[in-house]
Amino acid sequence: MGLAFLALVIAAYMAEAVRGGLQAIPKGQYEAATALGLRYWRSTGFIVLPQALRIALPAMTNEFIALIKNTSLVLIVSILDLLGVAQAALADPAWVGMTMEAYVFAGSIYWLICFGLSRASLPPTAATPATAATAVTSAPDRLMTSFLAIPVVSPGQPGR
Repeated sequence: MGLAFLALVIAAYMAEAVRGGLQAIPKGQYEAATALGLRYWRSTGFIVLPQALRIALPAMTNEFIALIKNTSLVLIVSILDLLGVAQAALADPAWVGMTMEAYVFAGSIYWLICFGLSRASLPPTAATPATAATAVTSAPDRLMTSFLAIPVVSPGQPGR
């Protein structure tokens, strides 16, 4: 029951984000779609909605991150989440004295998910000469660069 209410609340916030994205589309986009001969549904599906979703993506990502963090509130109605699993593990006699480790682990998992989602929602940047030099690096190097914002230098490249 609590999960259904949480889903309704997040759905309302998502709808508000999409509505804001739709309102941000200039009237000229609608007029251009009509001038191309597109009817309402085609102009909405091919012209307006893709632009609105791109505008609303940061707000939608924030709501998704809030959903991940708010799943801990659903624990009250006895649906287990990551924090609930950590608390259940602490009830095991083998975990006595490891309270800090369990909560740090759960917190770091939450942080990794939220940070990864926030980085994934950033718009792509244009390649500059400084970033073009690192374009030959391997996929794990690029992943670490995007998450940690630390420049990666491959063995064949001069240092910076």
